[in-house]
Amino acid sequence: MYEKADGSRVWLKTHSRTPYLAINGRLHTSEDYSTIRQRLLVAYEVIPNLSSEDAFLVEEPTEAGSLLFCAQADLNCAVLLIGVLGQIEQAESNETLLPQFFKRVSDAVLSIQSSVRANVQLQAIQCELAMHGG
Repeated sequence: MYEKADGSRVWLKTHSRTPYLAINGRLHTSEDYSTIRQRLLVAYEVIPNLSSEDAFLVEEPTEAGSLLFCAQADLNCAVLLIGVLGQIEQAESNETLLPQFFKRVSDAVLSIQSSVRANVQLQAIQCELAMHGG
């Protein structure tokens, strides 16, 4: 994670001050991170220079945003929603926004867990503003 001047820690560094929703957690496994990382590299595209350690594209960018998975060697991790969740999905579905959001995140976490063969325990949700950097 990156530490900002105010002491807060954020997952991403971008060219603009991009807001995103971070669902923070931890990978629970007896395996080391290098093994988990190799599985993530097979399953997902890595996005270089976006996170202090690894950022993986879980869901391709669309008008409804995209989902990333960030992980660190200490097994802390986060599912990140970048973009807007709402109008596109609601127009195509009878579901309301929150059930769509929960399903989207749940599907992503199940996919990640299946890929890495480890449990992802989500612990906190917070809005963050990416650290500005070149």
